[in-house]
Amino acid sequence: MLAPDHRAVQSKPELSADAAVGITISLGILAWNEAEAIGATLESLFRQSLFAELAQRGQRCEILCVTNGCTDQTPAIAANIFEGQSNHHPWKSTFTVRVVNVPERGKTNAWNLFVHSQSARTAGVLFLMDGDIVIREPNTIWNMYTALLNHPGAAIAIDQPLKDVALKAKKSLRDRLSLATSRMTQTSAGQLTGQLYGIRAAVARNIYLPRDLLVEDGFIKIIVCTDFLTRPTANERIVRAERAAHVFQAYTSVRDVLRNQRRQMIAQTITHLLVEKYLNALPAAAKANLAETLREQEQGDPLWL
Repeated sequence: MLAPDHRAVQSKPELSADAAVGITISLGILAWNEAEAIGATLESLFRQSLFAELAQRGQRCEILCVTNGCTDQTPAIAANIFEGQSNHHPWKSTFTVRVVNVPERGKTNAWNLFVHSQSARTAGVLFLMDGDIVIREPNTIWNMYTALLNHPGAAIAIDQPLKDVALKAKKSLRDRLSLATSRMTQTSAGQLTGQLYGIRAAVARNIYLPRDLLVEDGFIKIIVCTDFLTRPTANERIVRAERAAHVFQAYTSVRDVLRNQRRQMIAQTITHLLVEKYLNALPAAAKANLAETLREQEQGDPLWL
C-alpha cells in the first residue's frame, strides 16, 4: 500500500478492468504550475501520429496529466483540453484521458504515483513527459515506441531534446553559452533526459524514486543500464529513436545556467552516494525487488536519504 502522501484527487474514476482492455501505452504528463505551457504541450501531443497508428492496429492508449502541488490553473486547463480532444479528435476512440491532481508538490512523488498505481496494468510501455515541452516531430512518440519493439535488449527509448534557442536564426551570446552547456552534458552514450522517454512497464514498476532524489533521470539510467545493479553498465539498454525530438525552454542567463549546473552536480552526488554507499551493498533479493525495498525504507523513515 502506498504511503498517505501519495493520495490524489482524480478528475474521473480509475479505469475498470474492461475499460483498460487494449491499452498498450500509458502516457503520464507530470506538471507543476505549467498554466502558461501546458496548452502547447498537449496540443503537440494530440498532433502525434500515435493515435492513427494505434487505430490501424486496434489498440488504445491512455493519457494522464499528473498535476502535483499546483497553485495555478494547470489542472483545470488540462481537464478542459482533455474534454475537447475526447469529443473532437479524429482518433478519439484510441485514447482515454484523465487528470490526476496530487496535493503534494514533487516530481518524484508524481512519478511514483503514475507508475505504481495510476497507469493501466495492461500497458506494456509507459511514457513520461514534462508539462512544459513541445513535441517537435509528428512521429516522435510512435518512433520511440517502435524503437523499443525493435530492440528487445533495450528498456528505455529516448528522443532528441532541443533547446528552443537552437532554432533561432540569430543567436545571442547567452544563447550560445546555453547551447555549449548542452554539448557538455549530451555527449555521453545512453544519455537520458527526464523531459520525455518511454520505458518498459515491467522495468519502471520495479523502480521507486526516493523523495529527496532531486533529479530522477540519472538514477533511472544507472538502475536500467546495470539491470538493477546486477551487471556492468550497458548503455545500449537506452535506445534513441530516429526522427523523434522535442523542444524545451533553455536557461540563457548566466545566473540560471550556473544555478542549473549546480543543481545537476548536487543531484549527481546524491545519486552516486545512494548507489555506491547503499544500493550496491544490498543483497541480491533486495535488488531484484528494488521498488519494494526503497518504498519500505522511505515509509520507515521519510528523511532517510
